[in-house]
Amino acid sequence: MRPVIAPTRKGECANGLIATKVLTPIPISCLIVLLKNQFNISRDMKHIKHLVCAAVLVTLGFNTRGDTIYDNYGNYNGNSFSMTTGLEIGNQIAVSPGIWTLTNFSIMYYTPSAILAPNVGIELRFYNNDGAPSNGFPTPGTMFYDSGWFYNTAFGGLPGTNGYPSGFHSVYYNTTDFLAYGPPIVLPATFTFTITFTNLGGTNIIDLPLANNTPPISVGDYWHNNGSGWTLATNAGSAANLVVDFSGTVPEPSTFGLAALGSALLLGVNKLRRKQKK
Repeated sequence: MRPVIAPTRKGECANGLIATKVLTPIPISCLIVLLKNQFNISRDMKHIKHLVCAAVLVTLGFNTRGDTIYDNYGNYNGNSFSMTTGLEIGNQIAVSPGIWTLTNFSIMYYTPSAILAPNVGIELRFYNNDGAPSNGFPTPGTMFYDSGWFYNTAFGGLPGTNGYPSGFHSVYYNTTDFLAYGPPIVLPATFTFTITFTNLGGTNIIDLPLANNTPPISVGDYWHNNGSGWTLATNAGSAANLVVDFSGTVPEPSTFGLAALGSALLLGVNKLRRKQKK
């Protein structure tokens, strides 16, 4: 049995961090081989040593940490929301502020319908929680991303159960989608993401599966707006986190400081090439 929206007030999220991993740097031996192929190693060894030292620093400086920001696909709790046309619904989550640049997002949905009509559409939005308070909590206010409507006509982007017996699917967004809206999205400390569907009804049925909490990122409450304003609510009996996956990148602070060394390395290579041509 799918739970219905019950507008019981709930507390807001707390800030938190998420683990990352470090990408493997380029082996210095590879840089040496590349340099050997370009220069006379006996005549220019002194210059090459200098360039390799610079390359070591640049390689360290351009290490980039990046991984999952928030992924609760494994926390599905067996419940779901039955969506209706125009209902905007989502969760407020907390991440490390000003650190993550968003690269990917996905959300799970379920449909028992074999085929969804071509005019069924989905819209993704991100908001700062800086709106007028509702029962003491700031509502979703300033929007910093809007995907616009994505309809099922686009490459069968919202498939039904035909060919997918489970009925569970995901809609994916990537950097191309985000940059089409504006500059790269650097996520704030806390924000709300929402999903809206259009042209539902009849055999066009969409449910949004729910997941258990991922403390301290998500706490199980949700925002919804049916056109009359925002309400913060909880779901009796289970957490009401939509099943989503956020991924992003985190540049090391040294990346920006050592970028100049990368330019110096390139200038040094060009200088040695001109020297050999004389």
